[in-house]
Amino acid sequence: MMVFSSDSTSTNQKLIDILGLIDNTFNFETIKNIEISDISDDSRNVVTGALFIARSGYDVHGERFISDAIKNGAVAILRQPVVVNATSEINWIATAINKSIPEIIISFENKDISKLAVVFYKDPSKQLQITGITGTNGKTSCAFILANILSQNQKTGFIGTIGYGEINSLQESSNTSQRTTTPNTTTRGVVENQKIFSEMYGNGIKQVVMEISSHALTQHRITGIDIKCAVFTNLTHDHLDYHQTFEKYGEAKLELFRLSSLQHAVINLDDKFSQQVINVLNKNVKVITYGIDNKKANLIAEIIEFKLNSTVITLKMESDSITVNVPLLGKFNISNLLAVCGVLLSQGQSLNVISKLIPKIQAVKGRMQCLGGHNNLPLVVVDYAHTPDALSNVLETLKLHCTGSLWCVFGCGGDRDKTKRAEMGEIASTIADKVIITNDNPRTEEPKVIAADIYNGIINTKITKIILDRKEAIQSAIEQAKKTDVILIAGKGHESYQIIDNIKYYFDDVKTSLDALNTESIK
Repeated sequence: MMVFSSDSTSTNQKLIDILGLIDNTFNFETIKNIEISDISDDSRNVVTGALFIARSGYDVHGERFISDAIKNGAVAILRQPVVVNATSEINWIATAINKSIPEIIISFENKDISKLAVVFYKDPSKQLQITGITGTNGKTSCAFILANILSQNQKTGFIGTIGYGEINSLQESSNTSQRTTTPNTTTRGVVENQKIFSEMYGNGIKQVVMEISSHALTQHRITGIDIKCAVFTNLTHDHLDYHQTFEKYGEAKLELFRLSSLQHAVINLDDKFSQQVINVLNKNVKVITYGIDNKKANLIAEIIEFKLNSTVITLKMESDSITVNVPLLGKFNISNLLAVCGVLLSQGQSLNVISKLIPKIQAVKGRMQCLGGHNNLPLVVVDYAHTPDALSNVLETLKLHCTGSLWCVFGCGGDRDKTKRAEMGEIASTIADKVIITNDNPRTEEPKVIAADIYNGIINTKITKIILDRKEAIQSAIEQAKKTDVILIAGKGHESYQIIDNIKYYFDDVKTSLDALNTESIK
């Protein structure tokens, strides 16, 4: 597990040199002798000798955490002015230990902080082979599977929803943005990214696979990252609470493929947005397209058979063709696998070599994770599906493996895109045989209101129940299900918490399901 330490990531640097990257016109003479050991835009990560960057955030301004940063050892504060285009200035803040530290007030943007972080951490991403994966669905599965395969031959890093660090010893993700970005931890902030890359490079990691969210692209959080290969999985309805329109959402995704550092692009030709992705690529970027339905793709998969715990496919690339048993369920997971294969092909791997690596694939926790299914118990599948498209794909997939009734236990997040709720209700009640609407992460919204929004889309009310307590909902489904039934627990996947009134409580779908299955097994 990687533990951040300023000693291993950098040496002390002159504060005046760092600030000159943002504003080379202001006179910083009064702070010319100050050196910094680290930089951070999260007061909780500040170490002795650090520069704390207090910037305007998604919910609050970072200035609210200045006192915490000073307590943790900050020797200087860089702050955005409250008034736009205000005059640059230096204030001196008295600390509790009778010492004054400078507060530098300058107008800056994310791209400026990125430049600062790149220089401070010595541009570590240029020393790494970085693959960035974007798309509405499939980012985590693609990134995790790719990193696991790459790690069979070399130390590989991972940055994404489920954690970061060396793929075999990830540190769990948490909301460490201190509310200075959107509440989305798929892609970290500009400072933390550079620090992580520096740690990875120092630990001998050569390859890094990272998920890249539309929020991060819009907020320029990947500025300064030398991404060599970009992957596009798909574009479906999500995050419209943030992007407002589907067109703006798509435009955000395109930013990844405009990067000047790109050498390769792997694109899902089955998705209708793929052509727009191809259109923005630099002519020097080498493209590999993949698909299941679109036979014009460079890399194609033909699905031969859906087995209980695997899928048999034939991979085709030009004149090469090979049949392999994939330890994953569902058409969408085969699409994810094709994306992974595309990256491996771009790195010079042959289809034959890749086919030998596929049986060793590990699924991601909370992504089509199977529990039970034996000893007269129903099969429970825990998945992160939280968008209309993802929910539809998962349910359609499980229908192929289910000989009894298909159950769907799900909810929708509060303070998020409300337009998808009724649509997800319609999807669940159309495909599943039994539906239980429950809490996801209600946050500050009233759970009953969220459930009602979902219920408005329900086609068949006779098969639908509302049980707001998520634990009770899961237990109820498992208690009532027969051994031939399949129960999908959707929406939270790997998450080990539930957010109610913006407070995180421990909750794990996998553990709750296992406890309920164990209770049923001893009855």
